[in-house]
Amino acid sequence: MERILLYNVSDCADIIKAASNMRISCGLVRDSDADMTIGELAKSVPIQHLNDDGAIGATDKGTEKESLLIFCDVTEKHMDKILFEIRRRGIKVTFKAVLTPTNSKWNIRRLLMEMRREQLEYMRMNMK
Repeated sequence: MERILLYNVSDCADIIKAASNMRISCGLVRDSDADMTIGELAKSVPIQHLNDDGAIGATDKGTEKESLLIFCDVTEKHMDKILFEIRRRGIKVTFKAVLTPTNSKWNIRRLLMEMRREQLEYMRMNMK
């Protein structure tokens, strides 16, 4: 089942709406769930629905902290469409990841640490 996990993303409603149009479920990861592995979160985080007015129900509000979007079993075609919508709407997401057998055993903090490390390495390589 295709699913997107969102952590600290402030404009969740737009992503959830775009994903639901493709029959992709979204789950909001709360700070209290951050110790669970990504694999556990992909299976257990409740699906987030929009209210009739297009708003999200009571949730942890995204803040200026690092945000993370994780694609879980999402097809490449759907991933491209979601990423296009994120760019088109100007939604700020610090990191985007794909669930893999390796990172499925990590928690959110470990994934963010790896994403920061990769970002620094990429920036270092491009400065040469």
